[in-house]
Amino acid sequence: MDHQLPEVSLANEEWDFSGCPKDEIFDCWVYEFAREYFRRHKTIPEACHMFFPISDGFPGTPYLCTSRVNPNEEDLKLVSEWLDKHPDVRPKPPLSEVKEEDQSDVRLKIDWRFSDTVLLRWMKRILNEKRPSSPVQRKGRQEFGVLETDLKCLGAFRLVKIAGLKTLEAAEYTMKVLGEELYVESTNWSEAVSRVDGVVVNFASRMDEFAP
Repeated sequence: MDHQLPEVSLANEEWDFSGCPKDEIFDCWVYEFAREYFRRHKTIPEACHMFFPISDGFPGTPYLCTSRVNPNEEDLKLVSEWLDKHPDVRPKPPLSEVKEEDQSDVRLKIDWRFSDTVLLRWMKRILNEKRPSSPVQRKGRQEFGVLETDLKCLGAFRLVKIAGLKTLEAAEYTMKVLGEELYVESTNWSEAVSRVDGVVVNFASRMDEFAP
């Protein structure tokens, strides 16, 4: 490259999701596409409230810069209060009691489709009632490949549409930052942008699938 690349105002966390933990891909997908949906509609689907607290820097803070792994007490309180005020969109608990012998013997049925973040929110509620210490539950989400592809496309979309880079500039910029192009061919960049438009258009209906 014998020319200087233009300045890019986007933080890497706005477009590079390759470092997102596997068990948080779904939460990252929901949060980041909620930001894109909000950019266009100035609101978000109701079901998004099940996955992240609006106070956690949304929509200005990228998911990878939020307190996603260990949500603080204020975040947990806000999520709980919002769900209490909106029982019509309360999610089916990912943790439910199967059998209880006594206060020290509680068996749980766990819906593994939920991420660690959501499971921990519900576990906290049970712990408040049943016990003083917390076990650790770890399980990933399904469809990682599709969601990771969506997020990669979202990164390309933001470099082209928000940062205003031409596809060649975007390819060179990602090579400089990542050591490889996000996409090589111009047509791949265009396809990525179109894919993001499609995901955003269908985002509300996709989120409705998680409402009871």
